[in-house]
Amino acid sequence: MRKTKPTTTPRPLQLLRAALAFLACLVLFSFQTARAQTKDDLDPAIHVSRARLAVLEHLRTYKHSRLPANEVELKLLGAPVFLTQQKRMHKPLPKPLPQLPDETFDLPEAFVDFLIYREGKIVALVRVVFQDDAPSTNVPDSAFQQPFTQAEWDQTSQRLAEFNAIAPDITKGPERFYPYLPDDMRSSQFRDWMPESEAERLKLTDEDLRRYVAVTFDLFVHMTWSWLEGIDCQELCLPAALVERPKTAEGFRAATEQLSQAVAQMNQFLNDLGTTSPEHQAAMAPYTAALYRGPTDKRLNELRLPGSPPSTALYVPELPASTPLYVTGMAGWDLYFAEVNGRLMIVDADYD
Repeated sequence: MRKTKPTTTPRPLQLLRAALAFLACLVLFSFQTARAQTKDDLDPAIHVSRARLAVLEHLRTYKHSRLPANEVELKLLGAPVFLTQQKRMHKPLPKPLPQLPDETFDLPEAFVDFLIYREGKIVALVRVVFQDDAPSTNVPDSAFQQPFTQAEWDQTSQRLAEFNAIAPDITKGPERFYPYLPDDMRSSQFRDWMPESEAERLKLTDEDLRRYVAVTFDLFVHMTWSWLEGIDCQELCLPAALVERPKTAEGFRAATEQLSQAVAQMNQFLNDLGTTSPEHQAAMAPYTAALYRGPTDKRLNELRLPGSPPSTALYVPELPASTPLYVTGMAGWDLYFAEVNGRLMIVDADYD
C-alpha cells in the first residue's frame, strides 16, 4: 500500500508567520506599556504623592527654622496642572531667554501647589515643578511674615482671581489691564517708567503712561505664549524700546508704538497657529494660568509698616502704611496690588 506523504508548510512561510506573530505581540505589549505609562504620567494622585514627599524631604533636609517638618501640615491647593498631551508629545526644545541669554526656558510638564499650615494658619505656599518626570521644589527659606487665616486667604484669592483669569487672554488687547492701573498714573510708582527729565515728564499725560505700561505687560504675555508654542521670538521679543529707556516725551510715545507693533506681529503669528482660537485657549487655560502667575496671593503688608525705607521696592508713600499689599506673578513680573477706594489696583511692578 502506497503511503501518502504528509503535507508540510514551506519553511519560509513558517518563518513569516512566526515573525508576524512576534510583531503582533510586540505591538500589543508596546501599546499596553505606553498606555500604562501615559496613565501613570498623568495620574494626579501619583503626582500629588510624589510632590508631597519632595516638599517634606526638602523641609527635613534643609531644616527650615520657621517651617519645621514635624510641626507643619501640607494641604493641596487646587488640582495638579498638566501640560496637554499634545504639547507633551511635541514639546519644543528649551529656548534661550531674551533677557538672560545664558539661561533657557523649558516647559514644565506639571505643577503641584501646596499650602503649608502651622498651628492652624497658612504660613507658606510652595510649588513643585515636574520636569522630565522629576519633581523639584524651592521651599521658601522663611514663612510669610504674617500668617493667613483660612478666611483671609480665601478672600485674597477671590480678589485676585479675576485678574489672573484675564491677564493671559491675548484675544483681548492691552486695554484689559486698564481697570487695574491707577487713574493718576503720573503720581504712581509707574512714574519711574517715564523719562528722567522732569521737563519731559510734564509733556506726557496719564493716558500716555497707562498705554505704555499696558502694552509692555501685553508684550511679556505674548512672549510667554510664543515660547509655549515653540516660536523663536528672539528678535520680536527684544524691540529696542524695551531695552532702552526713552529720554524724551516724543521718544516715549514712539517706544509705545514700537512695542505695540511687536505685540501685533506676535499676535498674528499666534493667530495663524490657532493659539487664539477659543478651543485652544480653553484647553490651555489651566496650564497657562499656572505658568503665568506661579505662587500667588502672598500678603505683603509687613513691608508697609511705618518707617519702611524708601529703597524698598514696595514703598508706596501715597498709601496709608496699614494698607495690605498682595502680589501675583504674570509672565515674569511681580505685580503688587492694593485695594484703593474699593478698587483692586496695581500700585507697583517689578520684573524678576
